[in-house]
Amino acid sequence: MTELPSTDQIAAYNKAAWDEFTRRGNQWTVPVTREQVQQARQGDVRVVLTPTKLVPSSWLGTLRGKLVLGLASAGGQQGPLLAAAGAVVTVIDNSPAQLAQDRLVAEREGLSISLVE
Repeated sequence: MTELPSTDQIAAYNKAAWDEFTRRGNQWTVPVTREQVQQARQGDVRVVLTPTKLVPSSWLGTLRGKLVLGLASAGGQQGPLLAAAGAVVTVIDNSPAQLAQDRLVAEREGLSISLVE
């Protein structure tokens, strides 16, 4: 009988995999553009959670002042757009490289996002 990997082993594998995906420029690791952030600041928040569909704006509602927790959602995409729309955003992710993408956009655009590894 094969022993299952520990949660620490799974977490380490996941971290290494997403750090590598980020290095290679996987679509979920490419930060949003200045233009996308500006659109979000104007209320046009285009958050994508699947390769082909936008999150319906009705799911988001009014974001100004809303507390948002992104779980495993770093990569410089969802968190920065939600913060640009006025949400108070905290992102938790296992990948330092993915969190660095959120930090890059936050610093570039003057956004406040709490990042937790």
